Amino acid sequence: MGGVLKARLVFPFIEQAALEEFSKCCLITGRDSSLEDACNWAQAGGGEDPDLIMINCASCFSGSQLPDSLSKKTLLRSLSALKKNRPASRLVLLLPAAAASDTRLIGALLQAGIYNFWFQDGYDEKDIADFVYTDRDWPELEAYLEQCEKDLKHVETAGSRKRAWRMPGGFKRIYQPYGVKSNLIAFWSDDDVLLNYGTAVLTSVDLAESGFKVALVETVTGIPRLAASLSLPHPYFNTRHALSMFARRKTDSYRTCLFNADRYEQDKHTPAVALEVKDFPPNLYFLPDGGCEDHLNWAEMENNWRSFVTELARALLLQQDFNFLVFCGQGKSVFNDVVMNELANLRFITVNMLPGSLVYGLREMKEGPGKTHLIGTSKIGYVEDQLSDLKKPPFLYPPPAFAAEFTDYVYVEKKSRLSLETRRFIKQVTGLIGVKADPEEPTGVRGGLMRLGNLLKTGRR
Repeated sequence: MGGVLKARLVFPFIEQAALEEFSKCCLITGRDSSLEDACNWAQAGGGEDPDLIMINCASCFSGSQLPDSLSKKTLLRSLSALKKNRPASRLVLLLPAAAASDTRLIGALLQAGIYNFWFQDGYDEKDIADFVYTDRDWPELEAYLEQCEKDLKHVETAGSRKRAWRMPGGFKRIYQPYGVKSNLIAFWSDDDVLLNYGTAVLTSVDLAESGFKVALVETVTGIPRLAASLSLPHPYFNTRHALSMFARRKTDSYRTCLFNADRYEQDKHTPAVALEVKDFPPNLYFLPDGGCEDHLNWAEMENNWRSFVTELARALLLQQDFNFLVFCGQGKSVFNDVVMNELANLRFITVNMLPGSLVYGLREMKEGPGKTHLIGTSKIGYVEDQLSDLKKPPFLYPPPAFAAEFTDYVYVEKKSRLSLETRRFIKQVTGLIGVKADPEEPTGVRGGLMRLGNLLKTGRR
């Protein structure tokens, strides 16, 4: 059959016309009338795994004799069994439109690594082709969820111009976007390494000290800087080693490369010359870039980076309960392009005050993906005058002593030397991230957890 996809259908009922349309797109190798039957088939083994298993989940939401919550648990257990017993098959779920507002269900599917699901009460020939040929990654799913409200706004009935095969259930729903990228933050520059890394580090420390669980990850770079700057070298706790383990499919051990201060001090491979890291908050985790004996060559790292970093972000934010994933990177590369253009929802770009750098930064702020804030190396009056017609000041400016103070932080490890101006600058950055400092609220871990609770209550994250 060459490149023809092979599919198994799990449909309690399917119209003959719809079945014929599926047959035009793929070779149907079998059909089950229930998820229970499909799980029994999958567990029995034998035969080649189909390319995809197409599941009409409508019966799990309407017509089931089980309570709603138990019905969904049964659905998730069945999907888990299918993934376990038929790992080579892509699961494609047809869900009723009303399920688009069920953020718990969506979160569970994301945690299970299932990205190919559709919220529709009916489907036609074009939809069937989309079901069969679309194989989403995580960012593509994010885009789909963000567009669901617009895509499902108008309902076509069976008597409309669009021929549709109906699925049980009504169309009335309330769509609540389930964003999973909002806590992905990137600090990047092609101009000023010290200001870029300094802001990323101090912001991550401030977020962690406010009670949030934070991962600070350095992208693969020609000259790794984060570990050396913070005295955190390690032969295995680094980005290249994690990427290499992922590419070699060594289970999910790549996730164990992140570390906090306690783990770093206790690990037997930590270099004896490494300085103490007790001042770092216990809920701040690091993954700096660095060399390792078994890392892939550069081309292999580039080829595997998108899949690796996407899966790492999903695992940290959805399975390991990190509140923020902060990337820091320097220079143009495949590694930074994926983070900046496909993953990060909030980007901080450090630019110098030369015209070319300014134009690039302003263009990224206007046209780039997500929200972008620019950090300027120095405040120049006539540049400010030229940009005075903008609705808001385009640049954040660190205080003049920022470079010297961060250098002290790196070499002398004296956070107490950070001036009030530098602390205010970092609070300005965290405020743009969405963490507002309230002088009347408690500080430290307890205060941070209270603020996190308030954010969740207001639906900010």
